[in-house]
Amino acid sequence: MQSLPALLDARLRAVVGVDPEMRPATKPQFGHFQSNVALRLAKQQGRPPREVAADIVAQLDLDDLCEPLEIAGPGFINFRMRTDVLAAAATALLEDPHGGINPVAFPQRVVIDYSCPNVAKQMHVG
Repeated sequence: MQSLPALLDARLRAVVGVDPEMRPATKPQFGHFQSNVALRLAKQQGRPPREVAADIVAQLDLDDLCEPLEIAGPGFINFRMRTDVLAAAATALLEDPHGGINPVAFPQRVVIDYSCPNVAKQMHVG
């Protein structure tokens, strides 16, 4: 299963044609993810950012993943995932024997040395 941020990124990239710079939302009231791609595109196109954001939102079809998208501030697009989508993703992670982490093809042994220097003495080797 593809991760939720990767799914959103791919669908948004298909509409705008550039890197949408999807990020986790800075505050929970803004949703789960946000993108400022409308601000960048507005600068290139010489149009108001909120107008560009409205055009992007109108073209996006995310009803299967998100609640209705919100345009905030000067042109940020906020994404709030549907509860059933989040529950399905969490269930898939819990059922995955590796917890959603893909095992590496060629594992390597790494040696980590924990030193415990005495802060009251000069550090030395030996």
